Amino acid sequence: METDNIFELDAALPSWAEVVRRIPPEDWDRYRASIAEIFEAFGMDLETPGTRETPERFLRALLDATSGYEGDPKLLTAFPAEGASGLVVEGPISFAALCEHHALPFFGAAHVGYMAGEQIIGISKLTRLVRMFARRFTVQERMGEQIAEMLFTLIKPKGAAVYLDASHLCTRMRGVEEQSHTVTTYWHGAFEQDAELRRESSVTHGMPIAVRHLESMIRMSEARAAMHLREYVNDDDIDCAIRISHRSGIRLCFDY
Repeated sequence: METDNIFELDAALPSWAEVVRRIPPEDWDRYRASIAEIFEAFGMDLETPGTRETPERFLRALLDATSGYEGDPKLLTAFPAEGASGLVVEGPISFAALCEHHALPFFGAAHVGYMAGEQIIGISKLTRLVRMFARRFTVQERMGEQIAEMLFTLIKPKGAAVYLDASHLCTRMRGVEEQSHTVTTYWHGAFEQDAELRRESSVTHGMPIAVRHLESMIRMSEARAAMHLREYVNDDDIDCAIRISHRSGIRLCFDY
């Protein structure tokens, strides 16, 4: 439906307004008791003034942190494109998500860009789009893909690009305990076919200079990619492994 130059997009998406997670009180009490049992087993004293309500607070915080499963009805509006269709980029957009492998947070910033077709979306909606897919159990690679795919579902742009830079507590607090950043990119539509457009997007986003040269690195081996990067980046800027992901374009691990 179109009203006063505003497109209603609810026909293109599920009825998010109806996707509300309702947990019966008896189930909530059972979950809280289970959390209390786990916390106590791992060493928490639940008989102090500061911890008696911790299982309840934990459950409520987890419900808030996964609110993205309920969608966001405010995304269901768009506007007709005006003027020449150039590149629209928004960022950095802060986000926090829960890694589905360890249920620990990863957090960072997103840049989202698109080339408008017949419709555009409000700038604040790009933030909402990022956070809708961040506030759930996910992995960084999938999150970038979902943001771009949903942008296509919403307004059918000519192309979309998503750049995510995040720190993962599952590698900071456990395992290798490295203080690195993980960078992922995802290209859709015109960005997939046009290397120059990808480079323009990278510069506009303010991405690290190494990412601007990702096109020539996508099909390189890990060792060759590292050698190529060092032509553009000082050794101090990249101290950890560089992993190439064919699915998302490239995945880099930086130590800032």
